[in-house]
Amino acid sequence: MVAKKIIGAGIAVAGAGLAVYAVYNIWFKGKGTRMVVTEEPPGSVPPGQEFSFGGYLEDVEGNRLAGKAVELYVNDEVVTSGTTDAVGGWDWKIVLDKSAVIYAKFLGDEEYRGC
Repeated sequence: MVAKKIIGAGIAVAGAGLAVYAVYNIWFKGKGTRMVVTEEPPGSVPPGQEFSFGGYLEDVEGNRLAGKAVELYVNDEVVTSGTTDAVGGWDWKIVLDKSAVIYAKFLGDEEYRGC
């Protein structure tokens, strides 16, 4: 089984604001995890305006994963990290002053593969 999944959101300059788009990746059959984005940034964000970026982490069988370390990347650099909540959720408030690509990543642990 092969499926697309959203792994983050990208920001690109668009006129006076920032345009936002989703970034996709592919995951393959086997024990693993997937990141599901439930709170995508708006389609356009003025520089300096706060927006939310959130979702949840689950295994490939749909079980939410609580207590897992998730990192937030901006232009391929880790800017902060956190731990998924009791229902596998993660959420950040983000402010950007220029065009950037953002995504959340679970690096994996002894029990689950990263995504």
